[in-house]
Amino acid sequence: MSVASTRREFLRLALGLTAIPLLTACGAPAAAPPPAATAAPPAKPVATAAPAVAASTPVSSAATQGAALFPNPQPPAPNTSPPKYGSTFVAPTYGDPLFGGDTMFGALSVTFTSTYPVNGDGSFVKQARDDVYKIAPHLAESWENNATFTEWTFKIRDGVKWHDNTAFTAQDAAWWLNLGVLGTRSGDKIRPPATWGRVLGDIDTIDTPDATHVRIRLKGPEPLLPLNLATQQVAHPRHLMQPRIDQGDVMVTPSDVGWVSTGPFKVTQYDKGSRIQYKRHDGYWEKDAQGNKLPYLDGISMPYVRDANAMDNAFIGGQIDAGIRNSNFALSKTRTKSDALHSSAAARRRTVSRFGNLIPTSIALTCVCGIPTRSASP
Repeated sequence: MSVASTRREFLRLALGLTAIPLLTACGAPAAAPPPAATAAPPAKPVATAAPAVAASTPVSSAATQGAALFPNPQPPAPNTSPPKYGSTFVAPTYGDPLFGGDTMFGALSVTFTSTYPVNGDGSFVKQARDDVYKIAPHLAESWENNATFTEWTFKIRDGVKWHDNTAFTAQDAAWWLNLGVLGTRSGDKIRPPATWGRVLGDIDTIDTPDATHVRIRLKGPEPLLPLNLATQQVAHPRHLMQPRIDQGDVMVTPSDVGWVSTGPFKVTQYDKGSRIQYKRHDGYWEKDAQGNKLPYLDGISMPYVRDANAMDNAFIGGQIDAGIRNSNFALSKTRTKSDALHSSAAARRRTVSRFGNLIPTSIALTCVCGIPTRSASP
């Protein structure tokens, strides 16, 4: 099976940041999406003068202003300079993660926003960062399937550690998947399967044929299994949770065991109703394309900002480095004022200068929090 498999065209639920530009992943510059309804830009764009407008043609001042402030993005040049380590990225969220940060049940953006830094941006596999319609390796370094797509085998990556420096094993991976697909019980207490359990298909068994592989057998063909695994998060350390389950605490959550996971950041402070603080996990396994250790950032700070106008003002004033998307944030009063466009553009340039290559996609939270980018010194 190829390492990158084409995925169908749908994205995970609305997680990310607003169209405010955000950090790209792994130190590799991410190409910004082309303008809507236009052809892709040439490989070597050539600057040209703006087309002349006939004097009799009415021109919208608002449209002209918008074009000047937010020109169509061009793919950035490859960044071959050494990465700069340090700094803390301030990325707000709008509330506490649900179910103690348990992504098996709290499948909403307020949960995933908070859990990407500690869990990373995938499970055995993930959405490829340069093309979200493809699947790439993550905690599994490779996988294969039989001819009928009824059996999938994943080779678990060596060298992955939980935040408490316990090795992540194939047995951990199989335990996590069984917990999500089947649930568990202790005495008369029952933990139901994850909300995504049935999405993976009609699974028959999950086992470990040896010390490094996880095997999934299904009752029918499931060619899209890697695609559906890519949007899940491994957030349940067997060595910490199984003892709690054996004692009857079947609904134990990640917050109950100190948010110990395998992602690039550790939770250092959780002030319920206020803020979550993260710091770099020095034992994180991933490196960038040049072999530099990830992540680059020292940490991430997530203050809770529930009001759209307050978020806009905080961004413009430099208290936060980006904003988030929420159903109530589509058009705040601040964003209807023309002078706010100028202030927002200046704030955008400030974030660019501090954190390097940026991308303006709504799914950028995966990149920002899962694997931070080259950041400037504080």
